Amino acid sequence: KAIFLDRTFRNIDFDEILNSALRELDELGENPLNHVILIQSSRIPLIDIPQLDITELLSIGENSACKLAPEFADTIAFSTSGTTSQPKLAIYDAGRLVLHAQAVARKAHFTSADVTLAALPLCGAYGYGLVLASLAAGCRVIHCKEFNVDRALELISSAGVSILALTEPILRQLMEHPKANREAFSRVRMIFSAGATLFDVVDHAERELGVRVSNVYGSSEVLALAAFWDESVDVRERCLAGGELVSDAMYVRAVDADGCPVAQNTPGALEFQGPIVTKGYLDNPTATASAFTPDGWYRSQDLGLVLDAKGRSFHYISRMNDAIRLKGFLVNPGEIEEMLQKNDDVTAAQVVGIPNDKGEDSAVAFVIMRGSSKTSPDELKMFCRDHMASYKVPSSIVVVDSFPMTKSANGDKVVKKQLQAIAKDLIKNER
Repeated sequence: KAIFLDRTFRNIDFDEILNSALRELDELGENPLNHVILIQSSRIPLIDIPQLDITELLSIGENSACKLAPEFADTIAFSTSGTTSQPKLAIYDAGRLVLHAQAVARKAHFTSADVTLAALPLCGAYGYGLVLASLAAGCRVIHCKEFNVDRALELISSAGVSILALTEPILRQLMEHPKANREAFSRVRMIFSAGATLFDVVDHAERELGVRVSNVYGSSEVLALAAFWDESVDVRERCLAGGELVSDAMYVRAVDADGCPVAQNTPGALEFQGPIVTKGYLDNPTATASAFTPDGWYRSQDLGLVLDAKGRSFHYISRMNDAIRLKGFLVNPGEIEEMLQKNDDVTAAQVVGIPNDKGEDSAVAFVIMRGSSKTSPDELKMFCRDHMASYKVPSSIVVVDSFPMTKSANGDKVVKKQLQAIAKDLIKNER
């Protein structure tokens, strides 16, 4: 119904993006937009929709009765690629969000004396979850419009930041900063971080900076910060992804290929049940039905093992499929492959994720081109950049004549491990 927009942000041409979207919606006869609310910016030319300054909206709110949404009302949707190449929107109602915020605040011992640095985008479940939990406890929240290592370190020191939630690459940048020392981090008592394993990071933070770091677990479908380790837990445990579920009403189990629960400490597919699991996917009943078991457990498609008989703590090992983490977001390579194959000059594409020297994944695409094509890898990158989020654009595109294949009972399959080996050599040679 409404879009809040800061037209000055990062010099992005929001005018053209919005006008283009409106033209498409008008052609379909499905334009739902009633208002554009402008934040610190001038009016948008050429659009025939009422535009308000945020200050006007706030003054209206001050002079009218505010009606709270019922707790079952759908409140937010987080984008997710899930287990297919098509993006989906995982929805949550107000009640689930409030329960989760209170549970995180309680589990992490947030108080009104804490200061939280909101360094992650609020459009993602991780950044959003941290801020909501901080507000639930009455913390002071400092929001970074854009993340900058120098500015973040300055705020941590000058504003007395005590709580941080970061992705592994950002945390590494922060700790490698020349001014990162015990004095700068003197009031930080807890840092949450997301990564497969963080032993060197967790160990360094504790020995050199005097700060406790805990690995976490969460997703768009099982709210970020759904699990983490208590600060009293040993370093070797806190470095592992997973943790103790924050909500007393949440449970986890690991199952085999037939969906039968496996024994404690045995690897299996992780499934979750409880009030902080998504209600389902917006306008996608088919995807919703396939994401849940008949007895109501969410199929995470993650590999892990449950640590206790009650199903309250677990270790995350890896994705069951080939999902890769780009700029902190889990991305299904099939989504990038599908986009590349929409280019008329590409007959087939395969994408693999390779760890880079920044502690994150790089997406490397292998493509088979049509015989007469003269399209270059750089032109294919531009094609991707024009049609999908920038963090999903492959860092390298390699043209090949064929993919390594293996025979199987279900048909020939691409051997992605061989492609990963080629990609690793490629990135090594580029350094």
